[in-house]
Amino acid sequence: MDTIDLSNATRKEARRACNSIFQWSFGKYKKVHAFVEFVTRINNRDKIILRIQNQKIWRIAFSLHGLTWPKDEEPYADEAIELLRTTISQRWVEVELETIDEDGHFVGYLLESNTHVIIPVLEAGLAKLTSVWPFNYAFKAEAYAREKKLKIWEN
Repeated sequence: MDTIDLSNATRKEARRACNSIFQWSFGKYKKVHAFVEFVTRINNRDKIILRIQNQKIWRIAFSLHGLTWPKDEEPYADEAIELLRTTISQRWVEVELETIDEDGHFVGYLLESNTHVIIPVLEAGLAKLTSVWPFNYAFKAEAYAREKKLKIWEN
């Protein structure tokens, strides 16, 4: 089976393929299983490459929704991306799609065993939540790091 590579797709190309990869049902996309090939940072942009197989094999660029973390030369940037990399690389996850951004990245949540994959990064004080999350435990993880004044919460 051939792989359709959308890891460098435009927004238009990603949107065109979206309904072939994700199934829309009752106002949102259903979860799909994906394999995390690798996590990287290119041009100040974190990028998770996922492989999804349904009728075809899809390779997509994915970004995590609703959080910020250190970028480029900011303190803890390398530590944050490395922790995410060791947490999810070469593992199976569930994908909850929210949207497609202007760069053609699929954006949403990644879950492993019903837990968001960013929890270790939040608990280590290496990320902040930026929007309302459907996962209450994400707020607890961030509050823990803030209370302990870890990394980005030191000051």
